[in-house]
Amino acid sequence: MRKYRINIEGMTCTGCEEHVTVALEKIGAKYINVSFRRGEAVFELPCHIAIKSAKKAINEAKYQPGKIEEVSLQENVFLGNGGDYDFLIIGSGGAAFSAAIKAIEYGAKVAMIERGTVGGTCVNIGCVPSKTLLRAGEINHLAKVNSFKGLQTSAGDVVLARLVKQKNELVSELRNKKYVDLINEYGFDLIEGEAKFVDKNTVEVNGEKFSAKRFLIATGASPSLPPISGLGEVDYLTSTTLLELKNVPKRLTVIGSGYIGMELGQLFHHLGSEVTLMQRSERLLKEYDPEISEAIEKALMEQGINLVKGATFERVEQDGEIKKVYVTVDGKKKVVESEQLLVVTGRKPNTDF
Repeated sequence: MRKYRINIEGMTCTGCEEHVTVALEKIGAKYINVSFRRGEAVFELPCHIAIKSAKKAINEAKYQPGKIEEVSLQENVFLGNGGDYDFLIIGSGGAAFSAAIKAIEYGAKVAMIERGTVGGTCVNIGCVPSKTLLRAGEINHLAKVNSFKGLQTSAGDVVLARLVKQKNELVSELRNKKYVDLINEYGFDLIEGEAKFVDKNTVEVNGEKFSAKRFLIATGASPSLPPISGLGEVDYLTSTTLLELKNVPKRLTVIGSGYIGMELGQLFHHLGSEVTLMQRSERLLKEYDPEISEAIEKALMEQGINLVKGATFERVEQDGEIKKVYVTVDGKKKVVESEQLLVVTGRKPNTDF
């Protein structure tokens, strides 16, 4: 047997994939994997069947064969004895889907385990939801501070719950397009539940055991909290829960002024909150050139965002609905109060089992 990868033009849907598959099956091809998205087919031919037969079959199916590449048979990872799957992936984010799709291309039997929402950080809790609300905040801010004297613009109170609902609808739509719909398209299994390793070749999910020859742990990351006294007893927000608020807080304190903290702080400033960014470092974005830090700091201050730099965090307390952050800055004690407290001091891998 010889394995080939051939580029194909003219495929536009899964129906096209089926047509090409049938055409290749008729000439004796085996282990056929056709993708209209990648514009290619991967298959094996018995040694006595020339590759030109495959090109002719594809032509007769009304598609255009292109570049042909012979692939090493060692790339096959077909399921042998003693396992449910060749490849079992724990997690369902971007890395998990990329790995699953590539394994499917090599002929592997693949399953993915997810205990929560299918999809990765970007579509569910990162880029898509934050950038959607950032755009809304920008529009609101521009309406309030329009610099063109000949234009009359104004902005009323922000109905955050409606913005969040619209954001969630977009997230759901893109989650299906970029993740959920691909499960059936590529033909791997989704196992819903929390995985627990029983031994090196077996995991248990909802009381059922699944074995595999290889595993990938692609469980993403979650917020990492700083060791500040009292923080565990306070109703703080993270970059995830902040984007689910239904009302714009009058005041928002942000512990952590990296690019995520600044982005989310600026978002709520534009929506109408009085925002205070707090950090231990003496300058913003200390990993970047000083000129960048200076430009960013100037822009934030001109917009009216409060900055507290070089802070030593003493403790955090909650008094009713008010969160209080006690710090020392330049040897002086300071208390920053707000209705909401956002903690964005980095992330840690989800590797606690």
